[in-house]
Amino acid sequence: MHRPVHLSIRAPLLSASILCAFLLGAPGRAHGAVDFSAEVAQRESCAREDLLCLDDHGRGYAGDDLAAQLPAGAAITVKVLGCPAENTDIEIKLEDSVTRSPDRLFRESTESDPTRDAAPQAKCANAKDITVLKSGRFVVSTDIAVQRYTIAVSRVRQAGSADAALEAVEHYTTAVAHGRYFLDVGVLIPVVIGGEREVVADDTDQPNVKRLRIRNDVDVFPALMLHVFPGGREFGALSSFSRGASCGPGRLDPSGCRASRHRRRAANSLGVQAGVELDFKKFSRVFLGGLFEPVSGFSVNAGVALTRLQYIRGGYYEGAVIPATNVVHADGTPDLSRYVEQRWAPRFYLGITLSLDILRYLGERRRRDELGSLLTK
Repeated sequence: MHRPVHLSIRAPLLSASILCAFLLGAPGRAHGAVDFSAEVAQRESCAREDLLCLDDHGRGYAGDDLAAQLPAGAAITVKVLGCPAENTDIEIKLEDSVTRSPDRLFRESTESDPTRDAAPQAKCANAKDITVLKSGRFVVSTDIAVQRYTIAVSRVRQAGSADAALEAVEHYTTAVAHGRYFLDVGVLIPVVIGGEREVVADDTDQPNVKRLRIRNDVDVFPALMLHVFPGGREFGALSSFSRGASCGPGRLDPSGCRASRHRRRAANSLGVQAGVELDFKKFSRVFLGGLFEPVSGFSVNAGVALTRLQYIRGGYYEGAVIPATNVVHADGTPDLSRYVEQRWAPRFYLGITLSLDILRYLGERRRRDELGSLLTK
């Protein structure tokens, strides 16, 4: 329901690459690829985020690359550009694959993330010689367990023959953004400290005389709660601590990366909740507190329950002797309304909440889409 908002640096990088191609280009065969690469990239609209332009060896054409992050369900068109005369005995293949989250409810196999291989870039003399050798259309997986999506291009010389050889393979990987949500609904099972305060009338030695007493108890009663995640909780995160940036070797700012990862995981797991007791007829408790959700659908909660409690009216006191009343309630208890008043008072509560998040997670896993589709033009 919530689509992610992301900024891509792909277009500025491509524009810079095209500008460099114009500034550094020079006449002649040796610099022909630099001269016309910007023209070809502009002609094929390679600056678009939903379009990936590659040369006939699978390298990004004019520096083109996938965006660092794409939303689930986004369509990507891949164009392999090159000279037909230089690729008469070459077959170019396009494939896609995914890398799944390590989070599992049950044991499943995972796919490893492929690595990138180097390959030389082909050159042609004129821009008009460059045509689309191969094209395909992919759809980023909407499976919430998928974290990364990869498009692979391979170059096979003399395809179909006995001595066919794989010359080059390139992989282009992007992070899959499934979006975030900010609201959820659940049922709280709280323990309210001192949540039950009742004025009762105890028997005395005299048959028609009662003595006022205050009875306190711990209260446990389910409540309907609304959860709010101010930082947004990521879809598909079974564990709140499995998402966030990867801060392995090669990061220019490892401390900043770790701080960003900690912020993301905190946003996934921390929030606030508010709700009312499920007995709507009485409307005697209102809950407001914080939540810690380590896994989808289960959270630990603490906060304040504003509770309606019974107090002895002014003029009377605990232990006061009163005459027995003939008026009783439906449950057989005496009517003490003339001696009792109700007030709202704060009480501390601890509890756990079971939310719709786990049902959403299971439902999404059952409705997995195909990992991707390739439509050859």
